[in-house]
Amino acid sequence: MIKGKAPVVVTIKRGKHATQPFTVTIDPAGRAEPYRMSQRYAYRKGAKRGALRQLKANRSDIGTWFTIINGLVYPVKFA
Repeated sequence: MIKGKAPVVVTIKRGKHATQPFTVTIDPAGRAEPYRMSQRYAYRKGAKRGALRQLKANRSDIGTWFTIINGLVYPVKFA
């Protein structure tokens, strides 16, 4: 189903802010430009959850995350 397609890459980085150090960058598959979410997160798990919510991602039966963009199914990869 989702084999062979370029994944949507989600990068979570830790910054120098004291209370909410984590930021999220999403690199969609294809020629689309990567974009950075404006919201900051206190925990890495919360940043991951926020990115999945932004992508409207679902979990497949085998446990991998996927999202639908323009009618095509893409896997979500965390870097």
